[in-house]
Amino acid sequence: MSNITVMEQHPITTEQVSQLIAKTLNWKALGPDRINNFWIKQFTATHSYLTHHFNPFVEDAGNIPDFLVHGITFLLSKSQDCQDPFTYRPITCLCTIYKIYTAHIAEKI
Repeated sequence: MSNITVMEQHPITTEQVSQLIAKTLNWKALGPDRINNFWIKQFTATHSYLTHHFNPFVEDAGNIPDFLVHGITFLLSKSQDCQDPFTYRPITCLCTIYKIYTAHIAEKI
């Protein structure tokens, strides 16, 4: 692995964070943080603070605090037959801030 060059890090800008937030749907299911995307869109002053905290995550994923990666898991039925346990699938609602951060990663990939 010594011949592999390390990928150059590109810091996240406030403009990128604001653009990602603008793309989010306002009233998606809430995670443990209980914050709707609507409020993050409205409080634009927080976008620079989010950027400030996202950049260390980009440099080292070990910097991501545990509370951001925890979610609430629900079982949803895939059909009208609610008696059959095989018709259920799990869905995990994650923190809004974490979803914005991972949207940045997905966009870069």
